[in-house]
Amino acid sequence: GAVIVLFNPWSTPSPKKPLPMSLLALASVLEGEFALTIVDGNLEADAVGRILAIHSATPLAAVAVTVMPGPQLRAAVASCRQLKQILPGVPIIWGGYFPSQHADACLSESTVDICVRGQGEATVLELCRAMRDGSPLSAVAGRGDVMKLMEEIFFSFTMGGETLSLAAAKATLNKLQREPV
Repeated sequence: GAVIVLFNPWSTPSPKKPLPMSLLALASVLEGEFALTIVDGNLEADAVGRILAIHSATPLAAVAVTVMPGPQLRAAVASCRQLKQILPGVPIIWGGYFPSQHADACLSESTVDICVRGQGEATVLELCRAMRDGSPLSAVAGRGDVMKLMEEIFFSFTMGGETLSLAAAKATLNKLQREPV
């Protein structure tokens, strides 16, 4: 099967490299269901080369990138442009502080296919499942374009973005309408 790369672009010249905690949290919800690997640009001399080497061994399902403002943003843009040029069919997903605050700017970058806002573990899990299963990405809650609407309209709900139950309910209602019960 395909592998998901969790990518932490270069962010600091410091000899003390920070742990990519956001990617570790994301890996904890994907682990066991998806093949994944973390590429840390603070440790890899050539992070893009490392991602391409992974792709040579096993096709990539997606590259999920954590992005903070400042040096990491510049590194993320440059790296993702290289990746998209070489691997145009591999979805690039941005999440983290910068995409959560500036989703429109992120989505205006042609290399960013999907932007996740806020705590992204559940959304990225849902995205990965949808991509694997061939489900429509339009049904995934938590994407930047959907969450942008939350700033303009007040929504109150308890489903927490879990759309499988909604799909099951819709299918049940459709069946009840079609068949005498």
